Amino acid sequence: MRLNFLTHMDEQSNFFSEKSLWILSALILAILLVPIVFYVATFGSNELSGDTANWGTFGDFLGGVLNPFLSLLTLVATIYIAYVVSGHDTKRNEKALAFERSRFLTELRESEYRRITSLLYEPENSGFYVVRREMDKDELYEKYRLATMQIAIFNITSKHLFPFLEDKESEGYKAWDELYSVLRRFNLSASWCYSKGRARQSEEEEAKLEEAVQKNNLAVMNARSKFSEIMQRFILAEMQ
Repeated sequence: MRLNFLTHMDEQSNFFSEKSLWILSALILAILLVPIVFYVATFGSNELSGDTANWGTFGDFLGGVLNPFLSLLTLVATIYIAYVVSGHDTKRNEKALAFERSRFLTELRESEYRRITSLLYEPENSGFYVVRREMDKDELYEKYRLATMQIAIFNITSKHLFPFLEDKESEGYKAWDELYSVLRRFNLSASWCYSKGRARQSEEEEAKLEEAVQKNNLAVMNARSKFSEIMQRFILAEMQ
């Protein structure tokens, strides 16, 4: 956004520079013509003089009147050129600095996005649907518990990277809150299911417990996808 602002300022600056150049050129031309007009009006005649002495006098007059002005104009032009060059260098440095800041911030956001999504997808990538041993289930449950904890910490430590986390009315914050809530529900259901699973129970009871876990896991997947999409859209929008 800052780069767009600087570009807009450059366009305005170019417009005013071109306009100022035309005004300055017209002013210089007028100043150059004024002595000639006055000389012709005072000493001139209807015909051009054929006497070299008259032309010499006219040349001395123009030299005496215009040389100091032209010297001053040269000095002013030199100062102006130095000022313009310095201004362009400053703007170029500001653009480069703004670009580096934007790139660094984008890299931080992408890094945090990859880290948090990796934690959220790790239980699924580990094979949640195929394991059946209690040890494997405990391990996956622990990964989901870790993901829940990291999502909670994410809301505290990443507000400077994702400002929508500070706005409770924003779509991003609501998506985070939904994800955190369903992760907590999943952890509660999984903890209850697997602790019950260590005791004797009927196949019907076990099926109901597993169904509850699977239902909450589906809610986690949906909330995770929504939150991940919002983070992606935010990063892309900030890169514009």
